[in-house]
Amino acid sequence: MKHDLLEHKIVLPRILLAFAAGLLVSSLFLPIWQIQLTAPQYPEGLVLKIFAHKLAGDVDVINGLNHYIGMATLHTKDFIEFTVLPFIIIFLILMQILTIFINKKVLYLINAIIFLVLAFVCMGDFYRWEYNYGHNLNPEAPIQVPGMSYTPPLLGYKQLLNFGAFSIPDNGGWTYIAAGVLIVFSYLLVLQPKWLGFKKTQITFKKNYAVAALLILISFSSCSQQPQPINYGKEACSFCKMTIMDKKFACTIVTQKGKSFHFDDMHCLMSYMHENKVNAKDVTVYVNDFLNEHNFLKAGESFFVKDDSLKTPMNGNIAAFASQTQAEQYIQQHGGSVINFSQLITP
Repeated sequence: MKHDLLEHKIVLPRILLAFAAGLLVSSLFLPIWQIQLTAPQYPEGLVLKIFAHKLAGDVDVINGLNHYIGMATLHTKDFIEFTVLPFIIIFLILMQILTIFINKKVLYLINAIIFLVLAFVCMGDFYRWEYNYGHNLNPEAPIQVPGMSYTPPLLGYKQLLNFGAFSIPDNGGWTYIAAGVLIVFSYLLVLQPKWLGFKKTQITFKKNYAVAALLILISFSSCSQQPQPINYGKEACSFCKMTIMDKKFACTIVTQKGKSFHFDDMHCLMSYMHENKVNAKDVTVYVNDFLNEHNFLKAGESFFVKDDSLKTPMNGNIAAFASQTQAEQYIQQHGGSVINFSQLITP
C-alpha cells in the first residue's frame, strides 16, 4: 500500500514519544533552569529558580543585591514568557499525542523540527533577557564600574565582581532535554538510516525492550545531582584558598541547593563547617577514595584513617577508604587509627 502511514508493528517510536510526553508534563512543574550565586558573605550561596510559569528561590535577596549594581528587580508578572511558556510545553505534549495516534513518518519529522526550533527560540529569548538585564543599568546605582556589565552566563560559570554565577539546567530542564532526545531518536527509528545499523524491516516491540529501557534509564539518570568535578591545579580550596593539587585527599560539600564547595583536605572541610556553622545533616560530604582517586565516596559511608605519616596538603593527615578492611590493612602497614565521619566533625 503506497501511503505514508506506518505499519502498526512499528511501535517503539510511539513508545518513546509517550515517554517524551510524560517528561514534558514533568517540566511544567519542575524548575527548568537555575542560576547559582556564591560570594564570601553568602557561603551557602543564593539561587534563582526559573519555572515555566514563575521565578522562585532567593528572589528577594537577589533583588536587593541587584539594586546596588543598578539591575532591575525580578518579578514574575513582568515577564510575558511565564504566560506563554506553559502553553508552548502543552502544545508540544499534544504534538506527541497527535504523532502517536496518526503515526505518519512526515509527522515525526515535523514534530522533531518544531521541538528543536522552539528550544532554540527559548534559549535565544533567555539570552536576550539576561543581556538586557545586564546592560540596561540604572546610572544612579550605588555601585558603578565603568564598562562593566553584569550579564549572568547563559550556560556555565562567570565571575561578576565578588560573586560567582553558575547557570545550568535544573531538573525540569533536564527532563525537557531528555524529551527532545527521545523525540529526535523516534524520528530516526522511523527513518531507519543505515548508520544506525537497522535493516529495512519492521521494528517490533518485542525486539526493543532493552533499547527502550536503556533510553528511559538515561533520560532519568541525567536528572540526578552529583558533586561538581574539581579542576585540579587551578581551583582554590573554599577554606584556605590554596590551589587544590592532590586528588587523594580532596573532598567536597554539596548543599541542599546542589552547590559544591571543594577542599584540599579534610582539615579545611571541617574548619569550613565549624566556622560557617554548617550542620552535617543539611549537606552531603563526598571524599576522594585514597586508593582510587577517581572515586568519590560519601563521607558517612566511608572509613577514615588518621595518621601523621599521611602528610596531607593542610596537615589534616586524614585519608578516606571505601571499606573497613582497606582502612585496617593500611594501619597494619603504616600505623594510625580508624575513625568515622561523625567522630571527625565532632568538635
